[in-house]
Amino acid sequence: MEAVSARKAVEACLDMLTTEGRAPKTMTKYRYVLNRIADLAEKRRVKEVEGLDLNFLDAYRKMRTDEGAATKTKYTECVILRQLIHFALSRNMVGADPMKGVKMPKPKPTKQPCWTIV
Repeated sequence: MEAVSARKAVEACLDMLTTEGRAPKTMTKYRYVLNRIADLAEKRRVKEVEGLDLNFLDAYRKMRTDEGAATKTKYTECVILRQLIHFALSRNMVGADPMKGVKMPKPKPTKQPCWTIV
């Protein structure tokens, strides 16, 4: 198996999502998040998809926390990272799951205002 860079995996995943006919707004979100993942991988000198492991996930979460992202936002972006890994596994871009054993508990919903009749 030939080593595949994180950037190439992101591009292949985006091509697949486009082919599936995802909604434009969904594609905008995926493109934004996946490109941030690829940029962070290059910044951390992660050359291959196998480098997108638990340490990388922690670094991504920390980066988003430092930027002030909401808990639910961080969760959904980490789910997209996990989907990228599943895509890479399904296309034989990686030999084994680098995020094996990851636990991503769903965040508690934020309290919504309750309207009352006055």
